[in-house]
Amino acid sequence: FSIIKKIIFSKEINNFSLIDFGCGYSRSFFYLRNHFKLNYIGIDINKKIINFIKNLKYKNTKFIHCDLKIKKNRNEVFRYISQKKLNNKEIIIFFSDSFDTPSLKKILKNFKKFKKLYVVLVNVKNYNILEKDFKIIDKYFFKNRNRNILLLKNG
Repeated sequence: FSIIKKIIFSKEINNFSLIDFGCGYSRSFFYLRNHFKLNYIGIDINKKIINFIKNLKYKNTKFIHCDLKIKKNRNEVFRYISQKKLNNKEIIIFFSDSFDTPSLKKILKNFKKFKKLYVVLVNVKNYNILEKDFKIIDKYFFKNRNRNILLLKNG
């Protein structure tokens, strides 16, 4: 997360909404909230984890239990996020290893309309299929080339 923090700082993104797909116990939120002003939406398939994390009651957070493989669920999540009127604010969408690229593409399809949208990918393979809609603006590769962090921007 310290590398992600440095990448975000380098782009002068300070006040944003972080949407964490596959959030788990929301490690991204707990780390980044100490360095940035942010609103957080965490989405995960594991209902037990979401119920646990909801009970912590942090300000400016929303936790959603959802199976994103189901198109109807993806659309409901997108509708919720659209209703939050985030379009005038910078948005960072966060994905880590647990997502395959075709699933990422399905999820991100809905978000292309947002003006100030960034996507952080951690250890995602075949990310180049996203290059039609997103431009890689920063990247970090570990010695093991299968491990990486990429920052993409729409447009």
